[in-house]
Amino acid sequence: MRVVGMNDSVRKPIDPRLLFKTLARHMALAEIPAGIKEKSSAPAHILPGIDVAACLDRMGGDIKLLHQLLARFSSNYGQAAQNIRDCLSIGSRTDAIRLAHTVKGVAGNLGIAGVQQASAHVEYALSGEAEEESPLIDALEKAIQSACDAINAGLSVSMAEKNNEKEETQRAQEADPKIPDTLLTALRERVIRHDPTAEDFFIEHQKAFASGLPSPLFRKLSSQIENYRFTEAADTLDTILAQNGS
Repeated sequence: MRVVGMNDSVRKPIDPRLLFKTLARHMALAEIPAGIKEKSSAPAHILPGIDVAACLDRMGGDIKLLHQLLARFSSNYGQAAQNIRDCLSIGSRTDAIRLAHTVKGVAGNLGIAGVQQASAHVEYALSGEAEEESPLIDALEKAIQSACDAINAGLSVSMAEKNNEKEETQRAQEADPKIPDTLLTALRERVIRHDPTAEDFFIEHQKAFASGLPSPLFRKLSSQIENYRFTEAADTLDTILAQNGS
């Protein structure tokens, strides 16, 4: 539906490409900004009942962010149906409607279609527009439980895969004495860009750095990385690499 003065609209959840294409039609933009990528054909993680591919597309492919938001949904809204019942039991119908609306929006942004639809039905019923509300709240509870089960199972698998990758990396580091120089070079590339993931990288490979560097030098580099003194860390890494003949 459009109101007077409205030229167009983009429905939630917002698709960045559709948003900019719509703007382009009305503002004569030459192209979609470079940061807004076309949909990727790469396979996405599969979580039953959740459109992971669409979510990653909206988040620029940031799987870590998606995992964080899904975990937050499970934590914050796992009991949403019961919370709606509690609001109704104390006469807070407005709060119940607001919660149903919030769950609908969050589920829509995360591609959890079943929860989005079920919460929309609850919101509509609570607003006095339609059917008996109790069966709809029960249906919402089942939809949320199904989504949370999929999220928790998927995140557990993802964490196990990440741990396996770390173990394999550590085994490779222990087997190859040249690995520390390779890691130092990779770390240097991050610190010279002032990339905050340098700290994560350092922690992930801490064992290799500790075994390949003298203790005082390791502690010095560790302090520089942890306190984001990346310019100093770059100088330290240059010195270490020069000493190693790299």
